[in-house]
Amino acid sequence: MRVLHVIHIEAMGGAEKLLLQLLPALNEKVTTECLVINKKGIDKASSEIRVGLAAAGITVYSIEYTRLYSGAIRSGIKNIISNGRYDLLHSHLKYADTFIAWLKFNRSIRTPVVTTVHSFSDKYESRYGIVATRAIYKSAYYWVTRFLYKQFEGLVLISEVLKKFVDESHLADGKVKAVIPHGYTPVMTGEKSPHDSQEIKLAVPGRLLYRKGQHFAIDALQYIDIPGKKVTLHIYGDGPARPDLQKQIGDSNRESQVFLHGYVTNLVQRLMEADVVLVPSLWEGFGLVFLDAFTAVTPVVTFDLPAANEIILHEKNGLLATPGSSRSIAEQVTRLCVEPALGQRLVAQGAIDLVTRFSMDRMISSYVSLYEKVIC
Repeated sequence: MRVLHVIHIEAMGGAEKLLLQLLPALNEKVTTECLVINKKGIDKASSEIRVGLAAAGITVYSIEYTRLYSGAIRSGIKNIISNGRYDLLHSHLKYADTFIAWLKFNRSIRTPVVTTVHSFSDKYESRYGIVATRAIYKSAYYWVTRFLYKQFEGLVLISEVLKKFVDESHLADGKVKAVIPHGYTPVMTGEKSPHDSQEIKLAVPGRLLYRKGQHFAIDALQYIDIPGKKVTLHIYGDGPARPDLQKQIGDSNRESQVFLHGYVTNLVQRLMEADVVLVPSLWEGFGLVFLDAFTAVTPVVTFDLPAANEIILHEKNGLLATPGSSRSIAEQVTRLCVEPALGQRLVAQGAIDLVTRFSMDRMISSYVSLYEKVIC
């Protein structure tokens, strides 16, 4: 079986980072190649993907463009697919879906296609969450997405909440679907080293977006008071919410307590340096950062919301806070600071979950099974 993965890259997020582990592992079962599409001049993340995959023995093709919907992109994709004689295409993220669906609709390609559904729409989900409401049918985005999925043969849903959403909204009726949570290959970067015993370091990984909830973490600092300890907050990632977060930090006079580090390539190492990882997202399609935290042997606090609560089981492998409550985040962080045995128990279970519930072998087996169903 020959499979071409197609992805359009704008920044390094969970979907992009996953490919660096997924495709080399998948290549051991089926011949796997990758096409990376990106805008000229915005190539930091795409270059990291191309170099990383090539180093792992994956054949990588590239298309760079100046205009997003130029015919040259579709022609380039069509030529690569035709020359590769692939049994199946696997599309990732909406722009790649759009290019591939248009070629399928025009019968320029006939290869079966699977797409991975990571989320729906930031605008819709910021208002309603990952819940199918009647308002969705008034959105042009919904009808475009439904058209795209109509051209495909199969869908990977990365969480149960996304499967429920797709089914209840009738986005892809009649298609082969499988819920396949992300797998993970732990990459240890050394031992967890102690830092200043007078400091409590909190880490918040993720793109700087309103729905990622970094503002809740900043707000939570006012409720955290550990005698004899200085609490600092370290935010890793970049994105459009950066100016709002900078203003919040300044307005609350926390410049000496909150640090915006931007995008980092050694995220697991940074999480290992922390005492607690906070993931205060209002929703997540999945959340690879939870698995990063498990690898970093650092306890996690997140909101009791999908799909975080599919991964984090309260008081088993992490702690769940009341949704939208900065005070609840602070309470859970304080528990971990004053009950070290609790944190030790949580990270021990997280390590077990990495090699059982979220193993890369499990994910690869599920992918191959879905591919076979689609092709047959």
